Order: sequence, then C-alpha cells, then structure tokens
Amino acid sequence: MTSVNSNLSESMSTKNLTKDQLQTAKEVYANMIIDGMDLDTLCQFVYDTMMGNMEEWDEVDLKEEVTFLYDDETWENVTEGEIPVYYGEEMKPAS
Repeated sequence: MTSVNSNLSESMSTKNLTKDQLQTAKEVYANMIIDGMDLDTLCQFVYDTMMGNMEEWDEVDLKEEVTFLYDDETWENVTEGEIPVYYGEEMKPAS
C-alpha cells in the first residue's frame, strides 16, 4: 500500500467485518471492477493472470492441465501452435 493509501486507510474507520462479510465485500468489489471492464480489457486481464499463474509450470505441468481439461489431441495442437485464439473483435496470435 502506498503512503497515500496508508494515510487514507488510517483516517477511515473500519467496520470490523466478519469473515463472511469480508468475503462478500471482496466478491462485490471484484464484480464491480469486472463490470467496469470492456471485453478487450477483461480478456487481457484474464490472459495476464493465467500467464502469471503458469509462469513456474514446466512441460509436464502444462500437459497435465491441457489433457485434464481437454484431451491428448488438444495437447498436440497446442504444442504445434494450431489452436486459433479469439477474444474481443479479432483473432489474436497464440503466443
């Protein structure tokens, strides 16, 4: 948290939310942020998040994920770069 946010946080009183209330507040806030995104921004956010999550994966990890969610043929297509990727208005390159 930056010093500006720290100062703001110190001046605001907390509500001492329960665990459930805090979880609900997080969900409401996440949905509010998502609702304010256009499709391209939302897709970029998902892409960046997924790539960050996979950063430490090796080939075995990636293959297990792809074949668990899809199948061996999809794994072959993914590793050969043959899956067209669409999000937003136009086709994006599979990086």
